[in-house]
Amino acid sequence: DSAAYLTDIVLPSTLTTIGQFAYTGCSALERLILPDSVTSVKYRAFENCTSLRSFAMPGEHRQSVDSYAFSGCTSLQSFSMVGYPGKAEIADHVFSGCKNLTQVSLSANVVSIGDNAFENCTNLESITLYNTIKEFGENVFQNSGLKTVYFEGTPEEWNANTVINGRLPAGVTVVCTKPSK
Repeated sequence: DSAAYLTDIVLPSTLTTIGQFAYTGCSALERLILPDSVTSVKYRAFENCTSLRSFAMPGEHRQSVDSYAFSGCTSLQSFSMVGYPGKAEIADHVFSGCKNLTQVSLSANVVSIGDNAFENCTNLESITLYNTIKEFGENVFQNSGLKTVYFEGTPEEWNANTVINGRLPAGVTVVCTKPSK
């Protein structure tokens, strides 16, 4: 199987979608150069790409990452979805089993994070969340190493946030980045 030996991919600037199962099981894939034109990563697109270390969506268009897109990417250390001025979405189980994921950069425009999105991300110790999230699934950080959530807002905004507040694992510290009003 030649996919087992694929290590680097440079995608064309005309590409807008990485399709379902596009690189599933490409266990040697380490590096991917993604053009700004990519707006979505579909169902299981990179599942079990066990050598992939980082992924960034720098585009200026609506962004979405579908269910299980990176599940089982055990070497994935960083994920970035920034720069987009409109709504961005992360579906269910996107990073399930990404045990080496330590850096997640989300834009303030992420409006939804699905069920079990960061399940079993045992090295993910902190993340920044925003008040712009309108949907926050069940068990988003189940069996993760999450210790700290940096909330871009005031303590009053955190206390009023019924979408995220109350859905974090026990023992997670919330640090509000803005002082009380």
